Amino acid sequence: MNDTTITPATFSDIEFLWYIRNQRDAYEFPKHPNPAVKLEEHIDWIIPVLLHIAGKDLFVVRYGDVPVGQVRFDYEEDRKALISIAIVKEFRGKGIASIALEQAIQYIAKKGLVAILVAEIHKENAASIRLFEKLHFVYTSEDQTYFRYELALENNMMS
Repeated sequence: MNDTTITPATFSDIEFLWYIRNQRDAYEFPKHPNPAVKLEEHIDWIIPVLLHIAGKDLFVVRYGDVPVGQVRFDYEEDRKALISIAIVKEFRGKGIASIALEQAIQYIAKKGLVAILVAEIHKENAASIRLFEKLHFVYTSEDQTYFRYELALENNMMS
């Protein structure tokens, strides 16, 4: 049985979230590449997120008691949210990402504030493409670098 859970990020998660942010392989295909982020920069970014004043929801993915990743929702206009996920390398291929995303999507759907989830996936990131397609995200468009997938929450509630 997969022992994967998500929990809303708290102040005690700051160091882990900084750690995963600075793992190149966790962000192999980042939308906004930025080499290692200093702890001070990370704290400046994460404090408003943890205080719920940044228009984001951030979750820590745990496998048992071990933090292994994060899922983030960046709220946009028109009841849309951009979703991102990162799992540390040692815990990939175990079904953790799929379970964590399902849980996060259910959480966001229950809040009722978002109608459409958006995933912008690097064209070379085959694992993420498979993951989001497995969770019923639908391809909608692309640019030179990214595919855009969407999931309508109101019509597709996961059970």
